Amino acid sequence: MQIASQKKLLLLIFILVSIQVQAQIKINGVVLDSLTHQPIPDLSILDFQSNKGTITNENGEFEIIVSALPVKILFSHVSYKKTLKLVISENLGEIYVPLAIINLSEAKTENPALTLLNAAINKVMSDTINRYPCRAFYQKTSKEGNNSTNINEIYFDGLWSQLGITKWLPTNARYASKENSSFKFQNITSSVFYHSGSSSKNIYLPFSYRNEKNIFNLKIVKFINYGTDDEIAEIICTPKLKENYFFEGVIYIKTKSDNIVKISGEMHYPNPTPKKIKNPYDTYTINFKENKNGFSVLDNLTFIKTITLSGIPDKKIVESAKLIIYEYDNAIDTKNMTSAFVNSDLDLIKNIPYNLQFWENNAVIKRSNIEKSLIKSFENSRGFESNFINKK
Repeated sequence: MQIASQKKLLLLIFILVSIQVQAQIKINGVVLDSLTHQPIPDLSILDFQSNKGTITNENGEFEIIVSALPVKILFSHVSYKKTLKLVISENLGEIYVPLAIINLSEAKTENPALTLLNAAINKVMSDTINRYPCRAFYQKTSKEGNNSTNINEIYFDGLWSQLGITKWLPTNARYASKENSSFKFQNITSSVFYHSGSSSKNIYLPFSYRNEKNIFNLKIVKFINYGTDDEIAEIICTPKLKENYFFEGVIYIKTKSDNIVKISGEMHYPNPTPKKIKNPYDTYTINFKENKNGFSVLDNLTFIKTITLSGIPDKKIVESAKLIIYEYDNAIDTKNMTSAFVNSDLDLIKNIPYNLQFWENNAVIKRSNIEKSLIKSFENSRGFESNFINKK
């Protein structure tokens, strides 16, 4: 009887282990342009079964964890045709995605770009009452010249609205900074959260709900997927004046649904303070996807801040940040979340212990070799531990 019970126990353990292994299947590959064979960065990858996703890195590489095979994976990008693949193995190798059909816009007497933009902003404002609970991954790195100096990564539960991330609760985090870095993170996440919405109150952004009509020249330069339900208008936004800080870039709008699908551009600051800062500018790309209710919601965001410090020689500092919403789920507990805009977000994350095994087993985005090298150097010097476990 005892031997039979032990066998049953061993069988149960085997089944549980098998289920756990099956629930952690890591699919990887690289996405390339079918014409040029060049990698496609920031392309969205979605598991149809779990509705969880990721994006490709700057080399077109990706990793996504699924619970079972086969699985349907959707590859999508504003400039490429959506591609749905039935995946039956872990290593997909190279996936080639064709460019979407692009047509030039027709000449019209009125300004169709302004009409489209106003319709999209009005739709955004009709959804601002809603809050979308989500799970997200945030990463920020800093470089001074050719030297990497800082890294910060956070998994968090959050609340997203059409005006951006409003509340959050970090669940896992790590932060490290090299001692000789002359530039330290202060408030790490606020600038990214501020730019994570599909609209803004900043009148110097063309997608502002307080849009001043005389600030920008707006022009449709082409249509993607012209004449189909997925038709997208590409609108160039150029400022009429460049005296103060100004934005110039591109907005992509799905014409059939009035949804903003992508915002890409640069914000320049011609008269920075303090004066030792030269030529500061921000570069960002924000990608959105449609939810089941037909509204645009944030998919991912890349935000890069570049400044030059006067000196002998001058020193160039670049901060690069990524924000990825990998799951929207109304069941997420929101009661313990705090405001996304705080004086020092390091106070929220510095007491979270560094768990090496967690970080090895959870990757929302495939890391580049530079990122791997930076993380390894901090791990070897116990940089993550000193920034969390030993801080009081």
